[in-house]
Formats: sequence, structure tokens, C-alpha cells
Amino acid sequence: ISLWGYNPMSKLPASIRFNNPGAQYPGKSSSRFGSIGTEVIGGGHKIALFDDPVKGAAAQFDLLNRAYSGLPLSAAIQKWSGGNSSSEYVANIARATGLAPDSVLSPELLSDPSKVLPLVKAMARHEAGQDYPMNDQQWTDALNLALGRDAAAPSRPAAVPSSIVAA
Repeated sequence: ISLWGYNPMSKLPASIRFNNPGAQYPGKSSSRFGSIGTEVIGGGHKIALFDDPVKGAAAQFDLLNRAYSGLPLSAAIQKWSGGNSSSEYVANIARATGLAPDSVLSPELLSDPSKVLPLVKAMARHEAGQDYPMNDQQWTDALNLALGRDAAAPSRPAAVPSSIVAA
């Protein structure tokens, strides 16, 4: 086990090993959400490392919103995958989400949990080759983090009135 808490020799998919559900390259979105480094994986491709999968998923949501909004699903997946098995990738996403390949990734779609959560989960499943080990709350927390919503913040206990606090 290394300093970062992963074993480089692990048989786990890179996206799981490096807490990066979308297996995204290093860049503005990964930096914005706390990427802790970069590794080189198969084919010489770079992948951003995160210490927490929620941060990695937040970076995925952010990148989709910043650089893929307005694209049809098929073009977005072609761009995301660098053309790597993109027709199979699009078919997997369409099957999992019910989105047609020509469905546009609008800002509304990319901020609507009922639409974007199935999309990113399907992308993460395709990237990992298996279900990505995050629960629904973690995915929701990541979306809220990416969109700057406070809903993911833990609730705080109510303040105790000063008249009750002993002097």
C-alpha cells in the first residue's frame, strides 16, 4: 500500500483505485475538486487521483457541465472517451439511462438529479467495467458539491439558548 492509500499493483479498475468514477484526465475540474496527483494507466493515458470518490464524482459532474453541455450524448461520449470504443460506450449509456444517442446534454439535464445521476453512474460503470462502489447518497453529495448546493452539508444541531446554558 502506498502513501495515497492504494496499491498500484491492485487488480481493481483504475477508476476505482484512484477514486475517479469518470476516469477523467487531470485538468481544471479535477484540480477544483481536490485531485491529489496523476497516474499513467494503460495506453499511456493520464488519470487524476482523488482521496475520496465523492470528490472524483464532483469533478466528473463539473467537467460534464463545463465542457459537454450542449452536445448530443453520442458526441459527448466520443469526446469523453477520446473515441475509445465510443459506439459501445454510447450504447451502454443509452441502454442504462433511456437517453437516445441524439439526446442533448442540456444544462437542465446536467443539473436534474433524475437525469444526470443515471448518466454519471452509467459512465462510471462503463469506465470500471462493473458497478462503481458509491451509494446513492454519495452520488447526490457529489452532484450537490459540483453545483455548489448546500444540500450535502451535514445538518447542525440547534443552538442551545443562552438562558439554558449554566453560567
